Amino acid sequence: MESLLQSPARARILLTGTPVQNDLSELHAMVSFVAPNLLGPVGSFKRDLAAPIALGRDRGATPEARATGRERARQLRALLSPVILRRTAAVLAKALPPRAEWVVFCRLAPEQQRLYAQALEQSGVGGPASSSWAAAAACSGADADCDTNAGAKGGDALECLHRLRMISSHPALLTQGHDQTKSSNEPKQKASKRSKLAKPRGAPKAVEVSASGKFSVLRELLVALRADGGEGAHRVVVVSNFTSTLDLVEALSLREDGWPPPLRIDGKTPTDQRQGLVD
Repeated sequence: MESLLQSPARARILLTGTPVQNDLSELHAMVSFVAPNLLGPVGSFKRDLAAPIALGRDRGATPEARATGRERARQLRALLSPVILRRTAAVLAKALPPRAEWVVFCRLAPEQQRLYAQALEQSGVGGPASSSWAAAAACSGADADCDTNAGAKGGDALECLHRLRMISSHPALLTQGHDQTKSSNEPKQKASKRSKLAKPRGAPKAVEVSASGKFSVLRELLVALRADGGEGAHRVVVVSNFTSTLDLVEALSLREDGWPPPLRIDGKTPTDQRQGLVD
């Protein structure tokens, strides 16, 4: 940071797609680069703003602590308003055509149901471990305020949640050892540290569609779309946070239904090749 601050410039601009407000120390560093001294020394910033805000967000916070946290957050927003310009998806929506959205319920296939019930039984849900399970479930949301001292039982519950996600996508993610923990946009070294539940063994040559409710519905939708308009009438984007699921989607055999081989973009796709794949 010191080297960056010594760089001569008439103006400094930072672009970020990350919700930096979730990490107030990172926010302080970024704002200090754009507007030095706006938030003061990092020590006083943590004491006067960051710590009360974090304390107010804690699940066990008192009403007084929550009120103080909200007031400090309001003060921080007021300080930042002259230097931060936020653009949300609502801005993009004005330039895009109306979007129709359907949420489709995909019933688990029989093997998925068996594995799901087995995972729940092994986790102790409904027994002594159920409280840690509930705590882990509450912490699984991206915006949840999680207790970082939850203990080993909470970790076990999070592992079971992870297994349930794998089962709900496709049993092959368990039985074939695909690495469902790896985000499709996550660096390989970082992903390898997150979990050792499964190790990647490469993309399968074929996927058993009937073994997964989601994959059965996906295939039906793709076949229906091709029959509806013929070649070139529809473009379909299948999104997953995990490369292992993309491996299975890529292995779907749809050539007999008129679909060409899929094009894939994930964290390993070179930047200079991505636009060509989109086009």
